[in-house]
Amino acid sequence: MAQKISNTISGLVLLFFSAVLYFYLIPNFVGSSEAGAMSPQFFPRLGTVLIGVGGLALITISVLAKSPQPPEDTLKKGAVDTSKTLIALLVALSMAGFILLFQWLGYFYAAPPVIAVLMVLFGARNPLIVLLTAAITTAALFAVFNLGLNLPLA
Repeated sequence: MAQKISNTISGLVLLFFSAVLYFYLIPNFVGSSEAGAMSPQFFPRLGTVLIGVGGLALITISVLAKSPQPPEDTLKKGAVDTSKTLIALLVALSMAGFILLFQWLGYFYAAPPVIAVLMVLFGARNPLIVLLTAAITTAALFAVFNLGLNLPLA
């Protein structure tokens, strides 16, 4: 029951956060430009809508889901799993590192390491798959931004 309440509160916070972003922060702090085919507000608004949809999905799933019965061993031990919190912190640190590397060294030196680190943090263990995915994703994102959207990354 506590998990359902926690998920519902988290979903409501995400919905509130996305509404503040969409209706206040983006219109007031992201400038608009008449040059180019796409408004600079497009991607922030798209991300905000996705955050809101995620919050709504979290609320819906937590309301409709049955309350799981915890195993007796967990109740007796009272153990707390901190590995997910550690992974979340490492993801945040890797994103901050990406921003710094992107500013200092450029896209081609920043994107592959952060993609590889994120893949390992999320459970990928095959080094060949990690390296290939990092290289292919870096090239694909470069093509989308540089060639498709005419926004140079290098």
